[in-house]
Amino acid sequence: YSRERYTLERVRSGHPTFPDEVNENSILTEAGRRDAVVFGKGCYVGQEVIEKIDAVGRVPRELRRFVAPGKALDSVGQ
Repeated sequence: YSRERYTLERVRSGHPTFPDEVNENSILTEAGRRDAVVFGKGCYVGQEVIEKIDAVGRVPRELRRFVAPGKALDSVGQ
């Protein structure tokens, strides 16, 4: 696969990556990646925020895929 094809398939399947969709401005749980957080690890960057989200049971915002009707793209950037 080319890098462009990989990106297209990744976006189609809904898998966010670093730093494209998940970065220092987002939280893993906002991207639906709660499974990537190890709660038993002890101290970690963002622990207070992640623990609060887990206790409240919802994230303040969510990364979601936007689907628009129309022709499907054959490449990224069209």
